[in-house]
Amino acid sequence: TTSTGNFLCPSGYSIYYELLGNPNARDKVILIMGFACHRVYWDPLVDLLLEFGARSSIKSDMDNSNINNNNNTGNSHNNMYQICVFDGRGFGKSTSGVSWYSTNNMSEDIVAFLHYIGWINSSTYSTVNLSTYSDNRNKSVADRDLPRLHVVGWSMGGM
Repeated sequence: TTSTGNFLCPSGYSIYYELLGNPNARDKVILIMGFACHRVYWDPLVDLLLEFGARSSIKSDMDNSNINNNNNTGNSHNNMYQICVFDGRGFGKSTSGVSWYSTNNMSEDIVAFLHYIGWINSSTYSTVNLSTYSDNRNKSVADRDLPRLHVVGWSMGGM
């Protein structure tokens, strides 16, 4: 499944984004391209993640003896990932704002955007702890079922 849209930032410009893969996937992957680069540079990695996620989902179904050969075709509804790519402010299909470009305002854009698409909320953002997602041995079943956000970034060009 692919959906596209524009997120209107509080400062008045819009960020163009694409969501690919399974909207119900537990693993959410946001790919952040470096300064002055277009989201399409991620296309080869997106293709690999979608292919790997579909194969891993099928393998998981097989391991759980819950496979239906007619339905597991590797399509995006079976994928274990939902992936987001976007154009940063002023690049690609996003509009530019009047403020300076800095890593601080770019990170604020991303946090606001993640709230917008529902991948984080105020309570999860304010209590983010990397160990929360890396060590599940002592977590309750409910905690182990929380969505997992994977952030992948490319160089910011010396900013």
